[in-house]
Amino acid sequence: MRHHIPVISSESLLLNEHPNIKTLVSALHYINDRTQLIEGMAVVQHGIEILKLNNKQAQQLELNFKISKHKPETLLSQLGILFNPDELEALNPYDLCLVLIRELQLGTGSAIYMRFFLDLVQQALVEF
Repeated sequence: MRHHIPVISSESLLLNEHPNIKTLVSALHYINDRTQLIEGMAVVQHGIEILKLNNKQAQQLELNFKISKHKPETLLSQLGILFNPDELEALNPYDLCLVLIRELQLGTGSAIYMRFFLDLVQQALVEF
């Protein structure tokens, strides 16, 4: 902060545009508020991308979504991704981010961005 005006660094702006950071933030939003299905489905979409599902598999997943009463965590479980919002929300924010990065394979090809994001989370926890 300079003169009580928050300063936004160029790194922060770049961080906000990285797809893995967006997925991580979507997961955090969904864990915080499970009515935000768009955020939850962004995480499912990431799961589909990392597993490279074909159209038929993606269509089956879409059908399962309707059957599962619109619970993204059910779809993630079917993809083999451990994502239990009830358990995850019990973690402190830093550990939560670490678990999500590991389970959603968000560190691949974006380690620098994840490290910077985790530094920001750690800094926020210290200041809070």
